[in-house]
Amino acid sequence: MTEKTRILVWGEYRHEKKNPKVAAIYPDGMHEAIAAPLRRDPLLEVSTAWLDQPSHGLSKEILDATDVLVWWGHIAAQRGIRRDRSRGQAPRA
Repeated sequence: MTEKTRILVWGEYRHEKKNPKVAAIYPDGMHEAIAAPLRRDPLLEVSTAWLDQPSHGLSKEILDATDVLVWWGHIAAQRGIRRDRSRGQAPRA
């Protein structure tokens, strides 16, 4: 049996909450719009995370269980990244 590739699609999920036009296009967030077509592939295990979750959705446990991180940031990511780097928990490129 082939092991599935574990993909985490991360997004801020802020623009969708602040702008009604964006929310109308991405009601579940841009991260879910990116993740949805990936979930159709039976060889992928796809999950999502966003900025307002504990540890910004990027805890050590979650990152350790991730093979590929797809990062979508638009208006708020830099602030969160800077704060996590100071704790040594930012994802590594």
